[in-house]
Amino acid sequence: MVQPFSKLGIESLPEPLTNTRLCEKCQCSLTCSLLQKSSDDPISHLRTSKEMSEFVDLTTIHLSPTHLEYAKKWLKWSILEWETAKRKKKLNDIFMDAPEKREENGNCLANVRLIKCEEIGSQNLHLSFSKRSGNLPHGIFEKGEVVTVSTRTSYAILMGPIISYESQVVTIRVDKFNLRLNNFYHLDKYEGYSTYGLHLGNIVGLMDATPYSTKIRELVIDKRTPTFVTLAKEDVLKVGSIIKELEGNQARAVVKGLTCKDYLLIQGLPGSGKTTTIVALVRCLLRLGRSVLLTAYTNSAVDNMVIRLKKFISEDQILRVASNSVHPDIRPLTLESKIASLSSQRDVVFEETRRILEKTPVIATTCLMASSNSLFLWRRFDVCIVDEASLALQTAVIKPISLANSFVLVGDSRQLAPLVLNNAAKSQGMTVSLLEHLAESCVEGALISLNKQFRMNKQICGLSSTLFYENTLICANMEIENRVVEIGSQENVPFNLSNNG
Repeated sequence: MVQPFSKLGIESLPEPLTNTRLCEKCQCSLTCSLLQKSSDDPISHLRTSKEMSEFVDLTTIHLSPTHLEYAKKWLKWSILEWETAKRKKKLNDIFMDAPEKREENGNCLANVRLIKCEEIGSQNLHLSFSKRSGNLPHGIFEKGEVVTVSTRTSYAILMGPIISYESQVVTIRVDKFNLRLNNFYHLDKYEGYSTYGLHLGNIVGLMDATPYSTKIRELVIDKRTPTFVTLAKEDVLKVGSIIKELEGNQARAVVKGLTCKDYLLIQGLPGSGKTTTIVALVRCLLRLGRSVLLTAYTNSAVDNMVIRLKKFISEDQILRVASNSVHPDIRPLTLESKIASLSSQRDVVFEETRRILEKTPVIATTCLMASSNSLFLWRRFDVCIVDEASLALQTAVIKPISLANSFVLVGDSRQLAPLVLNNAAKSQGMTVSLLEHLAESCVEGALISLNKQFRMNKQICGLSSTLFYENTLICANMEIENRVVEIGSQENVPFNLSNNG
């Protein structure tokens, strides 16, 4: 349903059916109703039958005018963004830029050698490529992404999904085609725009009539005041040793995260220990027997949290849900690695896989993977923690936070904002992250600012504090304040400190 209007816009959708006999059991009934409610066409009601109008009203009866306005706004923005992306991200780069330049830009694997060609059935091939020497660049492609295969003179001769991306070999599935072994090719990312469909799906999911979606609407759209409870004495004893490791505001943030029933916002200023705070909160939650969905907008941020966390917890307590594009240090935490050493008996593998998916207390993944992986159709969590919350669009964060009873958003709205390509959507407010949106009317106690930093000395900190943080960013202690780099004599410095160029 979303593919046509990603190109043409809501107003260009076909006219609604006049008869609703098949609509009641249609899985797209809410989507269709929201699109009709979102139309700006002043005469759209004249083209809609009375029966359909009544059905649409009944399907959306659980939504207030404010909820419908939020859905309309984000559907419109997401469609505008999709259309802008389609105009800007074309295959032109394959023809205009050298393969090496495309690889620098993170969209291509240049000069990879075809090392294996394996027939799969009667119609498909698995093609495996490697670099002439060394490992493949980390993080360029992910399993499931579609790539095109080109040479220096022939462009996009094949297209297919990546089925494996290892440290030294990438394998893709394509239709049968005659390629020569040991020849060199270039693999370019093909923008399929699937993420825009996920954003649109998350908007519709937010408008569902389930108790979970209802709660998120109350918090996000109605801005209901979040509630907190008191931490039981026995729970304080369980987590006290972890909290004592932290600086004052970090400790307050962790305690608030343990006691929030709805949500907590953590504004982490530069160098203030955001990841340290997140790791401590997860450790405390585990001691209290709670499950955690640990997310961020990018794979690198998720990997960073997991690398820090695995120093404190056992590998069977955490599962990294991702494609193959994960940091090598945490690859053993993926489902594929966990079941690789099991018996080849299907029943054994199935039972162990189910146990891992159901019982692992910490699941780490990206926001958009939480919107697409089938695990998250049925698994729920006690708490969802979102790092880089100021970097993600609201529609990217909606799905993961709806999978938990409470959520914690961590980020810094004074740093990078969500990337929005469409100027109209940007000017109308699409770049306002959920962290910033909730912080605008947040009650005291629901927003903790980590303002003591451990990275910069007094002079450097003072510059950032004055320019961006209204003089609230401070050094954590005297040692940090007075820290300098000892370089000795100038002859030991590997660069020229003089003013002569």
